Amino acid sequence: MNKTYLNYAPLTLMVLGMGVGIAGYIIDFYIPYSVAKLLWFLATILFAALGLRSGEIVRNLYYNLYNDVLTGLRNRRFFYLNLSYEMKNNVNSKKPITLLMIDIDNFKSINDTYGHIVGDKVLKDMAYIFKDNTRASDTVVRWGGEEFSIILSNTDTIMAAKIAERIRKSIESYRFSYGCTSFKATVSIGTVTINKAMHPENLIDFADKALYKAKEKKNLVIRYEELIYEVET
Repeated sequence: MNKTYLNYAPLTLMVLGMGVGIAGYIIDFYIPYSVAKLLWFLATILFAALGLRSGEIVRNLYYNLYNDVLTGLRNRRFFYLNLSYEMKNNVNSKKPITLLMIDIDNFKSINDTYGHIVGDKVLKDMAYIFKDNTRASDTVVRWGGEEFSIILSNTDTIMAAKIAERIRKSIESYRFSYGCTSFKATVSIGTVTINKAMHPENLIDFADKALYKAKEKKNLVIRYEELIYEVET
């Protein structure tokens, strides 16, 4: 959406409002009744059209504010809002919540080999696979670059492991084909599950640690709980 238009949107709406008020005054006091009825009918149609257009603008603003333009997934801004809500809601209900952090393995190599246009298409296909392997209640987010995140509400470690492994295998078996270009790609996934109050940043940090461990060996799912066990032993 044109930023210049948005900058002048408040002034434009104010002028339109004043115009409507002035037009109504003129119609009521200076226009014959038979003509005024027609003018009010036309004005009603105009107001309806302006209302529809205003609604579209607000909808587009909301979409662009909370969605990633390339993949259509939710963006990081929405992620923070929703994570805080989900953590509070799940903890209050004594239900577990799981966070997945996902990274495409060797994504820079894909861009360097096949070009950024193909790289963008890979991101779109990845987004489709993530959505296809999660539930409507889950929140799939493009974290940034080649990283994604998924918030699994009311999901314990066992169910989270199944979902993460299903995603990993689906991508591993998927062939990315664009014209004459065809190749395979993999992802690494870090997961963490909690059922108690915690600051969102701490939860993200734990999931990141698990992801970094998974990336060391490539194409793996690593639970943060496994890291804790590894350190303690």
